[in-house]
Amino acid sequence: MHGLCYGFVLWEGLSKSCVVGAQFALLDTVREWSDVHEYTLQIIIHIALWTNGGVAHNLASRDKAMVVTLESVPNGGGDSIHISRAYRVFDVKIARRDEDPFLRRYWREEQAPNSEARAHNTGQEPRHPALAGTMHVALTIRGTAFALQFPEYDIYRPYMHTAEAIPPQFFCSAFKDLDVVCRRAIAAGIVLSISDDPAGNFLALPPPDFGIYERDGSGWKKVLNPTMVSDVINPDMARHPSKFVSGLPFQALWVLLGKW
Repeated sequence: MHGLCYGFVLWEGLSKSCVVGAQFALLDTVREWSDVHEYTLQIIIHIALWTNGGVAHNLASRDKAMVVTLESVPNGGGDSIHISRAYRVFDVKIARRDEDPFLRRYWREEQAPNSEARAHNTGQEPRHPALAGTMHVALTIRGTAFALQFPEYDIYRPYMHTAEAIPPQFFCSAFKDLDVVCRRAIAAGIVLSISDDPAGNFLALPPPDFGIYERDGSGWKKVLNPTMVSDVINPDMARHPSKFVSGLPFQALWVLLGKW
């Protein structure tokens, strides 16, 4: 994931050297996992903002943060399994500092405001024309006192609407389905990726590429699957109708994403 980050881990009953070693190992694992799934996490985070008051509403408050709770996948960190399968997304919420125990304990007081003014205050122009501001994002692991934190995570306005806009119910239903697709893809180790488009919104692009990491000698390589949507994603949606509310296939969900 883009931006500066820092992390905290607490393990009681361990020696200082053990804690430091385990802390850095876990930080490296989660950072690598978040880099692999960066684009999918961007979609999940923005959907949470759009469907919970809109971008401007959430960036207006200095003490709001996005907390993404991960859950370890059994054997997900083994050498025989790629890092893309190490965690699944358990929960995503927008919380104020005083509402979340981890934020209360580890929030850095020097965090800058969640607004576009930050870019101008530092004398830097926004690096993307659709940038609405930045927000504090924390990746936590369920059942631990761990967080990988991004104090200045880039947040973009909708492609066809202002940052103040709130999607109507039809769009919200589609976005919630897309959120489920993204979470299930992450849990299966499916990686969404897309080419850079510095001239416009990162969402206003053709549908993403889908791929998985496969063994390549002693290393790994990402193998793209151009039929992943028709062979895997849409059939998975059809097999689990109770998890989806719009009744739309992935292609239609993506079209609505670009229209918002």
